[in-house]
Amino acid sequence: MEKQTITIYDVAREANVSMATVSRVVNGNPNV
Repeated sequence: MEKQTITIYDVAREANVSMATVSRVVNGNPNV
């Protein structure tokens, strides 16, 4: 089985939000 890398871009696209928003969530920014 081939390992698939999921990027911030992939998460943002699926959640229909910006990459900046995903980055804020990942980094624990309380202003999301």
